[in-house]
Amino acid sequence: MPVMRKVVVRNVGPLASAGYSADASSAVQLHSLSGNTLHFHCTFFQDKVVAAYTNTTFDVVFLGREEGLIENTIFIHTSIGTYKYSVRAVGTSNQYRLRPLVGVRMPLNSSYTPLIHLHNPHPHTLQVRELYSSGGDLHLELLGGATEGDASSWSVPPYQTRALARATFVARRENNHTAYIRMVTTGIDGDYLVVPVEVEVSSEPGLYCPHDGLHFPLLTPHHPPASLPLMLINSAHKHIHIQNVITTPVNDAITIDFKPMKVPPGSVKPTQVATVTFDPSKVRRGGGAVAGKLLIKSKVSAYKLSVPFSVNLLHGHLRYSPAVTSFFTGPPHLGEPRNLSLTNTFSCAVVVYNVTLPQSHRKHFKVVWWGEVVLQQGAQGVVASVQLLSVDSNLRLSSHVTIHTNITTVNIPLTAYNGRLTKSFTSAVSDNVGKSFPLDGIVLGLQSSERSTESAAGASQENACNSSLVSSVDLGTVGMGEHRDLHFYVHNENPVTMRVMSWEANATWADVHLFAFVDPDSNWNMITQQPSEPVWLAPGAAAVFKVSVVTASTEGIFWGTAVVHTAFESLSLTFRLRTAIGQLTMIPTPVLFDNAFPGKVSSVELQVLSTFGHSMMVDDVLPQLPSGHHFEYQGAPHDEPFTLHPNTLTSIGRLVFDPRQFCSDFCYAGFTLADKLGQQWSSSLALSGHVAATDVMLLELLLGRYRNISTPVFNSSLVLHTSHLHAFPFTVQVSLVWPRVAHCTTAQWRCCR
Repeated sequence: MPVMRKVVVRNVGPLASAGYSADASSAVQLHSLSGNTLHFHCTFFQDKVVAAYTNTTFDVVFLGREEGLIENTIFIHTSIGTYKYSVRAVGTSNQYRLRPLVGVRMPLNSSYTPLIHLHNPHPHTLQVRELYSSGGDLHLELLGGATEGDASSWSVPPYQTRALARATFVARRENNHTAYIRMVTTGIDGDYLVVPVEVEVSSEPGLYCPHDGLHFPLLTPHHPPASLPLMLINSAHKHIHIQNVITTPVNDAITIDFKPMKVPPGSVKPTQVATVTFDPSKVRRGGGAVAGKLLIKSKVSAYKLSVPFSVNLLHGHLRYSPAVTSFFTGPPHLGEPRNLSLTNTFSCAVVVYNVTLPQSHRKHFKVVWWGEVVLQQGAQGVVASVQLLSVDSNLRLSSHVTIHTNITTVNIPLTAYNGRLTKSFTSAVSDNVGKSFPLDGIVLGLQSSERSTESAAGASQENACNSSLVSSVDLGTVGMGEHRDLHFYVHNENPVTMRVMSWEANATWADVHLFAFVDPDSNWNMITQQPSEPVWLAPGAAAVFKVSVVTASTEGIFWGTAVVHTAFESLSLTFRLRTAIGQLTMIPTPVLFDNAFPGKVSSVELQVLSTFGHSMMVDDVLPQLPSGHHFEYQGAPHDEPFTLHPNTLTSIGRLVFDPRQFCSDFCYAGFTLADKLGQQWSSSLALSGHVAATDVMLLELLLGRYRNISTPVFNSSLVLHTSHLHAFPFTVQVSLVWPRVAHCTTAQWRCCR
């Protein structure tokens, strides 16, 4: 915003000592005004000649381009000498969030097209009456290319920011160009705003940025990372190879997504060379402007460029009580409205001008906003009331209340929960889970724990389903004195964190331990030491519990119950087993897949020795973990199950392993012609000069993939289901190798020509 002050120049009369007399020669001629600042501008003198004892005036206009104290000297050139006149001003942040469009450097025949944004800091609508430029090569046009706009296109709602027009500067002449954009509005002190525009047009070939810099919007620490593209123009006649883009000074909050590339010549269409991201949560110092430069380096030292960047960062937040926005839907149901209070920790006043709720959740929640609320720095105030309308005791819902302010928009979580956890059952999990291949997902059934799904093991496994309805599990027949593990988990489908108080078993021959946590992204966190205090379960996460059973040395049927206690309920899982004399043994142990590699489908015969006194039928072989789904069991043909007879070694089919099922696009042996590697290899079929280089490159890439395998030998766990014995675990070991065509490692050729 320009500020104008009037300066009075007075002729105090003749100087006798200097030889002047009180006649016409006492008049002083004012020649000119000069200075070396961009922030102060002077008008012409009101009168060029000032007689004795008279005065004249000129105006000094301050149009600040930066914040802080600015001082300078204006030189008044007269017929009797040059006089110094000191001026000073303090630049403050623009409440309308306008910034000068200066420091732009463009090549000939290019264009600079910034958008003109205007923020309305007032409680009433800001109407723009006029918007015009000082002329020359700077033109203004409406958004969308329209020639005229109605009043609504020139109005800015209270506390909002909108783009009004697009300025276009065409670089026709090599020179330093200065122009101004003037904006006349209602409700602004001084009635108008001025945006200076300075563009340097150069004919030198090289790199140019078609913008005056990268300017991030007003951000607060709770904002997500903001990204802007870095665009460049190449005015040279050849491609310019960009080697690197760095920041100066080094800033941990700035990340640059960049890969070396070539910028094609051309001054019309800019090329994106990088994406610059600013993460406000990584800035630990006080609020204010964060600024620096991006240095673009190329192979040719003459073609380098620096692009300024700036961020207006305001530290603080709107503090609230999470207990106010979390509603328990279980009995007793309390539907009274609650006052939503906010505490302003920003360094300036915050105006809450609207509070909204998503339309889809208005049947469950009610938000009442009473009108605009001003929260001074450090003040607390009630901005709205929130109420739970739904009386469904099973309701679990996550929504948010949007707080619209003059600084930022804040989404406050609004949740409804019943406090109950979902209980599910899965097959036993080996103790080395997560130590071989990374888990592709959660244990089978974690994502569908509310739906009753029939077990793949057949009718005998109907009780072993992944459902919250599971109340008992039949472990089938187990040999006497054997150790068997049963794993189940509780899943928190509430939108709030839940507390698990304790867990226990009611049988002396069984014990319950916390085995692992599974986060919402299916990442496992194994428990190495049992916690002595209650644990917290995040929304969408699961806790896996292990029930360890040591069977009795006598035959019989045994029952036990595992119980998990929370603050709202006690979940119980009853398990049943039958002990008998005998055991199953997989031959060999472990099942071996030697010399496996992508492109080779390996298979081994499965043999089982049963020492039980009765026969049983084989139902299926299933993986314990998602990492085991790469194995395929090929059972009896025509759906005729194999029968395990007492004290007999029985072949039950084959187990097939295909490494390509898990290595996906990162297989170290072979590639498809459709991918990038296949296309590079196909291009060498013409036997051009780069055939050898292409083959070496492909070999080094594939060999590097093989060497980067952390565990070429890994174990996986599968389970065998029979009509009497459920989930008998056995281990499969796979050894990945680099494929060879010849058996020997050294090839020799006789002397030849």
